[in-house]
Amino acid sequence: HVPDDARTLVLVPALVSGEARAKALADGFEALGALDEDDNVEYLLLCDFADAPERETPSDEALVALLRARVAEMNRRMGRQKYHYLQRERRYAGADNLWRGHERKRGAVKALNQLLLTGDDSQFTPERADAGRLYERAFRYVVTLDADTRALPDDIRRLIGTIHHPLNRVRIEDGARKGYALIAPRVEQGCAPNRFARLMAGDGGISSYSVAASNLLMDISDWGAFCGKGVYDVRAFHNAVAKLPDNAILSHDLIEGLLAGAGLASDIAVYDDFPKTPSGYLRRLERWTRGDWQLVRFKKNPANAGQV
Repeated sequence: HVPDDARTLVLVPALVSGEARAKALADGFEALGALDEDDNVEYLLLCDFADAPERETPSDEALVALLRARVAEMNRRMGRQKYHYLQRERRYAGADNLWRGHERKRGAVKALNQLLLTGDDSQFTPERADAGRLYERAFRYVVTLDADTRALPDDIRRLIGTIHHPLNRVRIEDGARKGYALIAPRVEQGCAPNRFARLMAGDGGISSYSVAASNLLMDISDWGAFCGKGVYDVRAFHNAVAKLPDNAILSHDLIEGLLAGAGLASDIAVYDDFPKTPSGYLRRLERWTRGDWQLVRFKKNPANAGQV
């Protein structure tokens, strides 16, 4: 059981680009939390619209109505308000001359942290009632997962227990910062959905017998790498990463992990889907490559991240 002072929100940030995507997101979101019966663990689907030349498009309202109805039905089946849905509006991005969710995923997480800490719901105008309830629940931790990430309830509780342990909590001792604002699990491949995925990455699945290993470098240095999946202390994480400037960060996960101080829980695993098509694989590779080139100019030593 997760105690009241460790109340946790499981966050799935996602881009909703059409009706088929919205339905797939809702199905995966409900499946993620279906087996979790802990009253102090709740789930949030936090969506951005696809980029557009205008602030609103004709399909926006229908997508919001669909997701709102699906999440309400999930809660009726559970008999309590366990699932939540927030939708951000687009803002104008002058550098690209289009409208999008401000700062994309990094901006969505930042806006959520501001909501949880201060009640600021300015980026969630369509869903202010649910936003207000999230603020009132006083969540201490957030477990953030991608839309295609699979995690078992016991692994989520183990992540919460790891960051809530007194030796892992962020604190000041002898003038130095100790502990972690963020703890990342080991990320493995989920079951391969087709032949292309099996050819590129193997069968995958929840049995990690052949691939389970600790990361020697991270164990020696007492630091981990954040790749978008993990549990974080809302206040400590927000205080560490809020300094990042807008319109300057492309690949944000590793930098956030350095600033916040990320630990690695190599004995806890979550599972990511491999791209199903060559085009999907190449698009992901392009995003990762652009992010890696951006990090070349970031010269901080990961072992000194706690000094930032």
